[in-house]
Amino acid sequence: MKAIERDTPLNAQRAILAGTSFSRQEARIRAIAAALAIKPNIPGIQEQLTLIEQVDTDKWWEQADQAAVENMRIRLCGLVIHVDKNQRDPIFTNFEDELGDSIEVDIIGGPSAYGDAHFSRFRQKAAAFLRENSAEAVVAKFRSGEPITDADIADLKRVLVAEEIGTIDNFETASKRVGNFSRFIRSLVGLDQAAAQKAFGKFLDNKRYGKNQIVFVKMIIEALTTTGQVEAEQIYGQPYVAVAPTGPEAIFAQGEVDEIFVLINDLSSVGLDQAN
Repeated sequence: MKAIERDTPLNAQRAILAGTSFSRQEARIRAIAAALAIKPNIPGIQEQLTLIEQVDTDKWWEQADQAAVENMRIRLCGLVIHVDKNQRDPIFTNFEDELGDSIEVDIIGGPSAYGDAHFSRFRQKAAAFLRENSAEAVVAKFRSGEPITDADIADLKRVLVAEEIGTIDNFETASKRVGNFSRFIRSLVGLDQAAAQKAFGKFLDNKRYGKNQIVFVKMIIEALTTTGQVEAEQIYGQPYVAVAPTGPEAIFAQGEVDEIFVLINDLSSVGLDQAN
C-alpha cells in the first residue's frame, strides 16, 4: 500500500504560514478525526473527543491558525493507533513528531469501505447521535446484548431518519456492509464493558493466567467494547501479536483457544441475530 505524505499536520502549518492552500491536508486530518470520533469508549479518545469532533467541522478550519493546528497535532498524534487496521484506506503517514517513524493509517468509512467520504460523515453523525442518546432504552439494548426485535429496529430507524441522521439508503448501505442493521448499530455503540468482562472473567484471574495472557484477553474486551465485534482473524494481527506473536496458540492451550473463539463469536453476535 503506497504511503502518502509524511507530515500532513506539519505541512498544513507550513501552508498556513505561507498563506497557501492546505485543502488536501485538511481533508486527510478530518478523515482521521472522523475515524477516531466513532470510538469514544477508548479513554484517550474520550479525553480528546471535543477537539476530535471540532476538527471535523468547517468552522474549526476556518478559524484555525498555525498554533491551533500544532496544538491539535500534539494532542491527537498518539491516538492514530486506534484506527482499525483491517478497515483502512491510506490517508497519511506519520501523524506524530518529525523524528517519529513513518506509519500508514487507513480510515474506517473511507472510500474503499463505503464508497465516498459523505458516507463516512453519516457514520460519524450516527455514532454521535447514539452516544448522546445512550440512555434511551433501545440504544441501551444494543450495548447490553439484550435481544433486538424487529420493532426495536423499526423504531430506531424511524428516529434516525426523522432526526436527519441519515437516509433509508444510507442505512441500507450500512446494513449490507456489516451484515444487517443491528450489527451496524452495534459497531457504533459497542458492547457493554461489564458484559464482556463477565464473559471473559475466567481469563482475567491472575492466579490462573500470566500477564501476557491477561493483556491479550483485555485487548479482545477493549475491541468488543469499542466496535461491538471481533473477527477471528483479527486476533492474529496487531495489536495482539505484541503479546502473542504467532496467535493465541502461542500463549494458551488449545482448549482455551477454542473457548476464546466461542466467547468472541457469542459476544460479537449476542442479541443481534434475532432481527435484521
